[in-house]
Amino acid sequence: MESKLIMMDFELASINAFGVKFVTTTHSSIISGCFFHLQNSIQRKVQGLGFKTNYEQDPVFSHHVNQIAALAFLQPNDVSQGFDDLYNSLPQMLHPLLGYFEDAYVGRNRTQGRAKPMSEIELWNMLSNARLRHLIMHPLPSILQQLEGLAHNL
Repeated sequence: MESKLIMMDFELASINAFGVKFVTTTHSSIISGCFFHLQNSIQRKVQGLGFKTNYEQDPVFSHHVNQIAALAFLQPNDVSQGFDDLYNSLPQMLHPLLGYFEDAYVGRNRTQGRAKPMSEIELWNMLSNARLRHLIMHPLPSILQQLEGLAHNL
């Protein structure tokens, strides 16, 4: 089986297993984290920190939380600076959530650069590979649009 793109959650055991089997054997497979699972991990942390009500009832708060997930749509080389800018602009009450995201997905800022995160930026960043970037920038038409096009041509 020659796969071009493998999209999955952020379970390291799965990533490692697929990496050994597909990336090393086909050299063309790319493992990418799923944006849905990235958002879910942030939502679980929001709930764990006791911010569920804030997220559900305060649109400004939920917008701030969604900005964290939106880092996935920056160019990979811009994520670190984007995270720092976000950290400095968001309310201090979100710093525990940002700390979690930094450790898990960006890497804690150290004097000699960032530490290695639990999930590399290239894994969860939606623009880190050409195939995903093309799908994001040129989405497939919806089924409704396709049907309308077919009906128009009849």
